[in-house]
Amino acid sequence: NIERTINRVMMVVIGTQAALAMACNICYNMTLDNFLGLWYLYPLRQPKEFVLPSWAASWFTFFVLFSNLMPISLYATMEVCNFAQAFFLQNDLEMYDEEQDCPALVRSTNLCHELGQVSYIFSDKTGTLTQNVMDLKRMSIGDLIYGEVTESRGFSAAPDVRSARAFGARAADAIDAFLEILAVAHTVMVTEDQWGTKKYEAESPDEGALVEAVRELGWNLKSRAGHTLCVEVDHRGGSAKSAREYTVLAVNAFTSARKRMSTVVRNPSGEIWVLVKGADNVMLDRSASSAPSLPAHLTELAQEGLRTLVLGRRRLSTQEYEAWHSEFEKAQTAQSNREGLLAAVAEKLETNLELVGATGIEDKLQVGVGDTISRLRAAGIKLWVLTGDKLETARNIGYSTKVLSDRMEVLVLDSPPNTGADALRKELSVMMSAASSASDEGREVALMVTGASLELVADFSLNAPFLEVAMRCKVVIACRVSPLQKAWMVRLVRTGISPQPVTLSIGDGANDVPMIQEAQV
Repeated sequence: NIERTINRVMMVVIGTQAALAMACNICYNMTLDNFLGLWYLYPLRQPKEFVLPSWAASWFTFFVLFSNLMPISLYATMEVCNFAQAFFLQNDLEMYDEEQDCPALVRSTNLCHELGQVSYIFSDKTGTLTQNVMDLKRMSIGDLIYGEVTESRGFSAAPDVRSARAFGARAADAIDAFLEILAVAHTVMVTEDQWGTKKYEAESPDEGALVEAVRELGWNLKSRAGHTLCVEVDHRGGSAKSAREYTVLAVNAFTSARKRMSTVVRNPSGEIWVLVKGADNVMLDRSASSAPSLPAHLTELAQEGLRTLVLGRRRLSTQEYEAWHSEFEKAQTAQSNREGLLAAVAEKLETNLELVGATGIEDKLQVGVGDTISRLRAAGIKLWVLTGDKLETARNIGYSTKVLSDRMEVLVLDSPPNTGADALRKELSVMMSAASSASDEGREVALMVTGASLELVADFSLNAPFLEVAMRCKVVIACRVSPLQKAWMVRLVRTGISPQPVTLSIGDGANDVPMIQEAQV
């Protein structure tokens, strides 16, 4: 921090000024008798009288005489420079976003010199490296994957899905179960604009994109009134449509810690179902049955850089639902630890799921993000990308954004949850040797680490070995990490590296707030 550095320099200047004044004061008092005989200095042959003792008064005299050592105008000069830099930033046409009619806005003049000292950047992926404009591209249902990643907007395999619904009874049941979850398990509201056109308002771009996509596949969300959802469903093999009403009995909201959301509904037949959407790692752990090809499909979708979401469901008996709902209501009305109690109640329901498939959603990259990252790396700034996506998705996004390059040695720390402290320490030691060898050969090194591995590092107090490996790497990508883990990684760099580096955190969502608060910028 420049201001802190200047303050320390000022203390040194004041100390030097005081020492010079003391040295001159001592010499003056030692030779005072010689000066008293000079009539043009002391006509009365005695020193002037002061309120302070003569030695103190003479010290202050010399201290004032040396006051020109103190650069009084330095702070004013700094502020003028900061103001000028802020002015240029706000009027830079290359930092103007024409689409949103938004120029750069400098909220703090101190930001300019802090940006120039940044050595570590911590960035979220979604909405930061990407545009946060979601588009459903592929769907895994049963043993098949529908759709392809194309440049055009929308889902490319809608005719194939409609055909499968019309002519394959078994496939049609699986497809309808899949589409039913997308059309019903959400918190999307149906509104009308000033021209009477219906549109969807969603809490997240993912939900909005999924509901928009299934509308083209024959499951059209028509309205939401209170706890009632009305969905218009195309008949299989025909042009007729029918309206289905679902009663939403409970919603277990998505959180970054749970990485899933679920909705308890009563369908038109009177059956009670819990419909769940979530990240693959948490959904696979809670499954009772799924298609054998689902893990391979998830890997394929992730390798194409798509955001994956696994869908599951379970039928509830009336007795099971009533027993659970009583606990749910108690948790909702709890005066303390309400969020924890609701999560515990939801955990009891979201088990033994029948996994019906997975979605692959594309999130387009920001314009120019690749060139920007290349320039940051050329400037010697280390980039850490902290994302909630799975490992394969993050890897492919890393290559497409030029965070990773083909010439890099990519190390992967993906330890299973049952890994012991000694095994993890040995794995870090092997990675340290590999990173050192690559650096000695002049090759850049990147590290990819999962949230589960970071949890083990923190539990076993292996922060120092992990940080030593990370410091050898030009790039670090953390996958499937929670908001608290993001903040922990920023804090690890700030407290574990000496001298303390200046860190910059960039994010666009509530789950990025802890990370942003930990960084200096």
